[in-house]
Amino acid sequence: MVAPRLLFPRRMFAHRRRVLEIAGVFSKHGLGWLLDHLGVPFPARLRRTPRGPELPTPVRLRLALEELGPTFIKLGQILSTRDDLLPPDYIAELALLRDRVPPIPAEQIIAEIERSFGRPLGELFATFDPNPLASASIGQVHAATLPTGTSVIVKVRKPGIAEMIEEDLALLREIAEFASRHSPLARDYDLVGLLDEFAWTIRSELDYRREGRNADRFRTLLVDRPDIVIPRVFWHRTTETVLTLRRIDGIPIDRIEELDRARIDRHALALQAARFVLDCVLVHGFFHADPHPGNFAVLPDGRLVVYDFGMVGRVDPFVRAELADALLAFIRNDFDAFIDSLGRLGIVRHEADRPALRRELQHLAERYYGLRSVSIASAKLSPTSLA
Repeated sequence: MVAPRLLFPRRMFAHRRRVLEIAGVFSKHGLGWLLDHLGVPFPARLRRTPRGPELPTPVRLRLALEELGPTFIKLGQILSTRDDLLPPDYIAELALLRDRVPPIPAEQIIAEIERSFGRPLGELFATFDPNPLASASIGQVHAATLPTGTSVIVKVRKPGIAEMIEEDLALLREIAEFASRHSPLARDYDLVGLLDEFAWTIRSELDYRREGRNADRFRTLLVDRPDIVIPRVFWHRTTETVLTLRRIDGIPIDRIEELDRARIDRHALALQAARFVLDCVLVHGFFHADPHPGNFAVLPDGRLVVYDFGMVGRVDPFVRAELADALLAFIRNDFDAFIDSLGRLGIVRHEADRPALRRELQHLAERYYGLRSVSIASAKLSPTSLA
């Protein structure tokens, strides 16, 4: 029997082993249909149904991404923030990827630190805890103290991760281009554009010097916000693969019972966090682009601590002005002006059903009218009204 051939472009043959691995993992978890929808062919022998009890599709997708390694875990983490692309059950499941990455042995982390600085660990830190505080897809975090006695956290890029990610990105780019030529679904979702955005994001996270500069910029921009704490970067202990920050422990922002026991005013905290986001987006045009609960903590005095600056975003003056106009128009119930702003931002297309969109906005405003605080970001509009 002749083995089936993959009809991939010639450039993809260099990655054929990884292609087969990806296809096999997706098929094992009952997700071969997703590759079919994207126009990606793979051998019939890999088209099998998952064994064991049937799991919900979002769970199977999360398991597949976990099995495929760091690049795909990071892709899932980013997708977990894109509720404009995925339904809520997928968002909730993919969010689990943020804290389910197994650590690597401390010996490998220590070896990377010593390689990066060209010095033994004992000359760099007075103490270093081999048990990680956290493990992510790209890096691992350990507690340490500097020779001065200052408590710090040391974030170390896992060895070999950069090379592995670059190979996966090259392959994913080929798959995205292939799928866009053969699948209406891939074209509708602009798979190539999404992949390029993802590649830029993950490459930015690979260089910890960039993350350190982002943290310093936030500290400078928010110098007049004493209620916001940005950990200090220790540059003499920072390289491309190692980032050392002052250790600042607080109550994770989503641990409601602990916040209540500490007598934290949650209403005031919500306003404080909202002002932080709005200041960054509308005033400074430079914002934290990975605002999940694990990146925020609260000190006993109510100050908000912000962590992890690998993913940031920038907003140009035109977009900032339009966003501000849209926000004010919504607050004033001027829905025509709000829709005009969305149109200038490219969010609403010219062929949109304007009366239907206006009605939905009115219903949305009525849901929140009179509440002490309004969360516009959590609101949902029907996609049919934006079509």
